[in-house]
Amino acid sequence: MRKRRPRRKGHVPERRSPRSISARRAKLGDGGGPPLLPAARRQGAKPVFPARRESGYRDYDDQAVAALSLISRARRLGYTLKEIGLYLKIPDEAGRTATLLRCIDGKLADFDALMADTQSRRGSLQALRRKLTG
Repeated sequence: MRKRRPRRKGHVPERRSPRSISARRAKLGDGGGPPLLPAARRQGAKPVFPARRESGYRDYDDQAVAALSLISRARRLGYTLKEIGLYLKIPDEAGRTATLLRCIDGKLADFDALMADTQSRRGSLQALRRKLTG
């Protein structure tokens, strides 16, 4: 575990708005998980960073926080950054909704196929176990 630096005497941390997040949290992802910004850069994204405060931290506005939250949630659900990027580039809300519904249907079909395959393997293992235990 990394040691924390001692606070400077008389140092009062700057207050951030409750919806802003630091660059570290933005880099690590909302709520942990794989790093978002480095992975996004590898996909060709060029994130725009807000100016730094005196302390060196950056504060992200509500729109950036919402985008990072959406990206983090979508990645936990199994979507790639490429898929998420295509979704975010759609300009109109109706197009986004239609695209999102198609993506969700595709993921549900993938999960159904995976579950069917898993059930089949489970059945095969149970049959083998019954055969071995006689």
